[in-house]
Amino acid sequence: MKGPIIFLHPNAGDDEITSEILSWMGGKIDRDALERLVRANLFEGSLLSVGKVVSLNGQTRTVICNIPGRRDICEIDGIDIYLRNNPENKSNGAVYSTSKLRSKEGYTFLLPLQ
Repeated sequence: MKGPIIFLHPNAGDDEITSEILSWMGGKIDRDALERLVRANLFEGSLLSVGKVVSLNGQTRTVICNIPGRRDICEIDGIDIYLRNNPENKSNGAVYSTSKLRSKEGYTFLLPLQ
């Protein structure tokens, strides 16, 4: 892959993120599954925008923005994305903080294809 990437990073501490990953993996780290998880949260490009995006593992996701009462927040497949993290230099790519939707169970990261 050439060019900038977008990375979705949970808005949580290392211990909480590790706990969530271990929970998803059934309590044991699996390097292949961890790589799939990372690729599910990486996208080619410099900024997220409304519409369809494809993660580096080939999954198509839908970004929804302009949600009433939720300024600077978009949603993508069950997680919130905080747009206040937009990069100053768009050619560098971007890292966006994420959290799970308050109304849903789940993780603060996108799950890979099974």
